[in-house]
Amino acid sequence: MPAGSPEARDELTAQEAQVARPAREGRTNHEIDAGLFLSPRTVEWHLRKVFAKRGISSR
Repeated sequence: MPAGSPEARDELTAQEAQVARPAREGRTNHEIDAGLFLSPRTVEWHLRKVFAKRGISSR
């Protein structure tokens, strides 16, 4: 799939997928950032991008 195609833009990056997985399992942002050694803002940023790509409006 070409990098500029709509499908490619909607695919999750490796980091987004890594953050989305525990969120999907019901973990809180604090649990995610502690487990992945990321800042809380980084987790929020990636989840916002994941939600936008997947059309999710709330957790």
